[in-house]
Amino acid sequence: MENVDEDSHNIFACLLWIVWYARNTKTYQNKELEHQWCFNFAIRRLEEHRTSIEGIPDTKQPPRSATWRKPEIEWIKINTDASILQGSRTGIGVALRDHDGKIVSTLTRFFTAEMEVNVAEAIACKKGLTYAKTLGLRKIELETDNVTVYKKIKESAPDLSYMGTVIGDIKDLFLYFDSVYISCVRRTGNGVAHLLAQYAFSFSDLDPIIGVMPEHICNVANLEASY
Repeated sequence: MENVDEDSHNIFACLLWIVWYARNTKTYQNKELEHQWCFNFAIRRLEEHRTSIEGIPDTKQPPRSATWRKPEIEWIKINTDASILQGSRTGIGVALRDHDGKIVSTLTRFFTAEMEVNVAEAIACKKGLTYAKTLGLRKIELETDNVTVYKKIKESAPDLSYMGTVIGDIKDLFLYFDSVYISCVRRTGNGVAHLLAQYAFSFSDLDPIIGVMPEHICNVANLEASY
């Protein structure tokens, strides 16, 4: 091992740790972890370690397109947004679209509680990823119009707040996909998800509403796909 570079040492250490973790999970919880999940988890921990060594987190504003842009071929873009009625309810909207801009599926849901806006936006991202995982998608681009949530997802510094817990769940969900890209768009480029979040208030059912999109939102989706 003397001639092995530092990166290889670190990867080996991460893999040893995840093997130990998987073994304990099987022994004490009778739960088997997927091999791909274990590998992705080890790589994520290594990347977080590298970031912590490199030092100061990036505080620059991310590049944000003013219009919706199509994902690459074989990728699915997941746009998410949240809408809050003061003192009442919170709605979230999720739109999954392919490289042609066509809607693959949508999800809307409301919660009978008013949330802090960044928490609501983070929960929308989490719900979008959870739905994508259920659909068995492999290459996904997660796009939000909330800069704070975008930066929290990108950084590796620990956050013990409730929002930090949601961000941790988002990062754990990333491990179930082969490829993940995160982007930040302006509100003007997130029209479908924004309208879906508002549309959530039309329902009284607390369960997610899947694949329901009224005509005015379809029109916005078609317009965005034409750019």
